Amino acid sequence: MNKKNDIREQKTRTGRKNSKKNNEKKVEINKCIVCGREIKKGEKLCTKCYNEIRKYETENGKNVYIENVSDEFLEELSNNYNHYEKKVDEKTGISYIEMTYVYNYFRDNLIKNIDITFIVLALFMILISKMYEINIILAFLMVIVYGVVCYFKNEYYKMKRKGTVIRFFANMMIKSTKLVIDKREKVEYSKILDIKQYKKFNFLPTTLFFEEEGKTGFFGRGVSIEDVYKLDEFAPLLVGITGYTEPKGGATKTVEELLKESFVTIKNSLLNEKDKDKDKENRKKCKKS
Repeated sequence: MNKKNDIREQKTRTGRKNSKKNNEKKVEINKCIVCGREIKKGEKLCTKCYNEIRKYETENGKNVYIENVSDEFLEELSNNYNHYEKKVDEKTGISYIEMTYVYNYFRDNLIKNIDITFIVLALFMILISKMYEINIILAFLMVIVYGVVCYFKNEYYKMKRKGTVIRFFANMMIKSTKLVIDKREKVEYSKILDIKQYKKFNFLPTTLFFEEEGKTGFFGRGVSIEDVYKLDEFAPLLVGITGYTEPKGGATKTVEELLKESFVTIKNSLLNEKDKDKDKENRKKCKKS
């Protein structure tokens, strides 16, 4: 019996050691902040991404808006929602601006996603009203389920907010979203066709969509910068960094633009019909006279 117990203890110890080693390995993984490739600890850029940025700077010069932007300006631009910081990689000397988000339960979970919140609440109220008539226990279980749904909803938005980092380099913007997987989205400034604005509701902050050559999303909605507060102050910096001034040929139209055009077309056609009717009436009057 003692021998069996010793064997069991040894197995549990080795199992714990292996799990600790696996956890340490997971923690030690270091990835390139541009492409996400695994690189050596302490480094920020892989060789390929470093060479790409350095080649651009050699041929076109450094991006003065990134190099010359002051910490004071970025500090003033930062707020309770968006945080901006200029960073320099010590090993390579590559400068970039990093944009992160500050999570707030009331703002990001309830107000920003008020439509989803109301849908979940409405479904809960309908179910609870029916369940309460049948069985109090079922009604109590529904309350627990609703609480669990709200908890995971909050955790999802928190992870998404804290896991989103946007970095502006000399020649490109990289959006990193870390949820279940570490997703990287790249926007090359030279390929930008248009930067579109979108608001879910008028009282919410602006979301910017980048439309690129060969990478047009749904109605021009490609890679996005969500929830930009202080847009009037951020826009000049974005324009300076990207070099974007106006839409280029080939840029698609947004849903809002298409709806506006269709409304104008319908309006014009109705006005034309009215004008025709007036002309007919005037002609009839002239004939009678």
